[in-house]
Amino acid sequence: QKTAYEMRISDWSSDVCSSDLFPSHDKLMVRLPCILSQEKFSKIERFIARFLFKKSLSKVIVVCQSEAMKKDFLEYFKLSDHQNVYVINNPVSFIRGEVFESKLGSSEKLKIIYVGRLHYIKGVDRLFHALALVKRPWELIILGQGPSQQELMNLSKTLKIDSNITWKGFVKDLKKYYTSADVMVLPSRSEGFPNVVLEAGSFGCPIIAFDARGGELS
Repeated sequence: QKTAYEMRISDWSSDVCSSDLFPSHDKLMVRLPCILSQEKFSKIERFIARFLFKKSLSKVIVVCQSEAMKKDFLEYFKLSDHQNVYVINNPVSFIRGEVFESKLGSSEKLKIIYVGRLHYIKGVDRLFHALALVKRPWELIILGQGPSQQELMNLSKTLKIDSNITWKGFVKDLKKYYTSADVMVLPSRSEGFPNVVLEAGSFGCPIIAFDARGGELS
């Protein structure tokens, strides 16, 4: 029976390719969580990761969440298509027997939700700059937290849109937000395979996504 491990690519460095980790009957399974070319690795980190991966290629199974992520991975490691690199899209749960319809246009004020981490790569600052230009009444509910939250709060005040924004933090049950929103916005600079797009679609919530490198089109 083969042993499978799930690790972030950035956690490899020194010990992933140790011979002690790889008896002849074992495989290391790596699930990519991001678009590698968009991550801020140092030159030495990139060199070590490429060297170790190529050295251990026969012992590693790489699972990418989208075709775009696989293409980026192969380009990042300067590899041609390889049999140990697979694409498995993320799943989404549907509620059997329930049908949800879009609420878009049902009220004068546009109700927008953002679901995700508050981090530079997620592009919430771009969303704020876009919303500052919108003349129609709108409100934005932010469902998530992260290291950029204070910076984003300051930006919302600078743009004079802070009164339109509600910060909910981490929310476990998103159903009532997806079903009551007019639209869910995904402003990310890059995405591997955005689960929130699948979730929003499963609840009949329209989606506006910024053009970004990664798996959005998948």
